[in-house]
Amino acid sequence: EQATGDHRYFKEQLADELIQLFHGQDAVGQARQPIKVVVLGKPLAPSLKDWGITASIGMAKDAITSGGVTVNQQLVTDWNYEPKAGDQIKVGKGKFLEVEAR
Repeated sequence: EQATGDHRYFKEQLADELIQLFHGQDAVGQARQPIKVVVLGKPLAPSLKDWGITASIGMAKDAITSGGVTVNQQLVTDWNYEPKAGDQIKVGKGKFLEVEAR
């Protein structure tokens, strides 16, 4: 069991219950799956914008610069990193991406 006061745990449980209520139990598992995206042959910042993860390239650069992006569990600070098939990208606390070949 989670310790009392673990706000993130309780938020996740509430989110799961709401998803189940409105979309069914199958949707709960799907909500935790990484978003599948394809290699675009572009640097990371424009790719994040094109995948719909950020509203602009500037926002993507801010996320990268502030330490909010990891690739394969390694912090990435280079805007020009080019995502490859097989990369697992985490943006912020809850956006998980899995890069696939075209």
